[in-house]
Amino acid sequence: MDELIDICDENMTTLGTAMTSETHRLGLWHHAVHCWLVRPEEPGRVLFQARAGGAGLPPGLLDVTSSSHCPTGESFDQCSAAALRQLGLEADVASLVPLGTKIDVARLEPEIVIHEFCHVSLLVDARRPDELHLDHTEVTGVVEISIPDGLELFADETDEITAKGTDYDIASGRWRRVERRLGRSEFFPRPDPYYAKVFIMSGRLLRQERHLAI
Repeated sequence: MDELIDICDENMTTLGTAMTSETHRLGLWHHAVHCWLVRPEEPGRVLFQARAGGAGLPPGLLDVTSSSHCPTGESFDQCSAAALRQLGLEADVASLVPLGTKIDVARLEPEIVIHEFCHVSLLVDARRPDELHLDHTEVTGVVEISIPDGLELFADETDEITAKGTDYDIASGRWRRVERRLGRSEFFPRPDPYYAKVFIMSGRLLRQERHLAI
C-alpha cells in the first residue's frame, strides 16, 4: 500500500515526508517496525510470514512474522499494533520486547532501494500458525521454525529443515496445514545474519535472560 511516511537522514533526523513508492525508488531513509512471534512450546519456535511477492521477488519467500511502515504521525507502538493486526492479534504493545534498531540496506531491483531503520521486537504467544486469524489478502501463509533448527540452518550447519504452518489455498478458498522442507534460498534475501540473531534472541528471551539486542 502506498502511503505517506516520514523520511530521515542517516542519523534518523526527520527531513520531511514522501510516499512509500517514492521513498523506495529514491532510496530515502525511513522507519519500519518488525514484530516477531515466538512460541514458547519446547524447544521454542519462531514464526515466519510468506511474502506475497513484488519488488522483483517471487511470492512465497519467508520473512518477518509481521512488519509495517510507519505512516506520518503514528508512533512506533501504533505501527507495531497495526502490524500485529495483520495476524488477527490485538496484543498489548506493552507485551512486546524491544530489541532495538536494525539497519536494512538492499537493492531489490534497479528502481527499488531499501534504506530502512527497522524497530524490531519480539512477542511471546502460544498460538500455532493455524490458530491465527489471518487475512489472505495480506498474508499468504505462516510457518514456524524451531529455534535449534533455525540456528543450524542460518549457521550453515544444515542445508534444509522441516517447518510446519498454514497457507491459503486459492482453489478451495481455505487455509490448510502444511509441512515444508526449507533451505536458505526460500527466505527473503538479507546480507546480514538477521535471521540467526532473531533465533538467538528468541532463545534468550524464553530462558528469561536479559540484555537482548538485535
